[in-house]
Amino acid sequence: MSWKLGLAGFEQTINKPTRFSIDILEISKSARVASAKKVKEVIAKKKLFYLGYNALPPEQVEILIEEYDRNSVLNFIYPEVDGDNTVKVWFERFPRERLLTPTHLWGNFTIMLEEQ
Repeated sequence: MSWKLGLAGFEQTINKPTRFSIDILEISKSARVASAKKVKEVIAKKKLFYLGYNALPPEQVEILIEEYDRNSVLNFIYPEVDGDNTVKVWFERFPRERLLTPTHLWGNFTIMLEEQ
């Protein structure tokens, strides 16, 4: 059971997040017809992955920065009940906060990955 992120075949191990959640992004078109009823066409449903960290050392943050700066589709590997799951994702958000500690930890941040 591992957590990895990176180009296909070159995924790097990342720290297990403190918090992990999956949301659904619905891509759809909707409009109101003459009777005021809403009609909607669902085009696709994509997953949004949120990985939250309380604190990470600079070396681990550098791995995340490297993958974020690629601006490419990445493989995200995360554990599921029946084994590891691999999803192709875009690294969408990476806000971070530098903790004022002697070890220069980064913390209190959540990264967002969007399914391709």
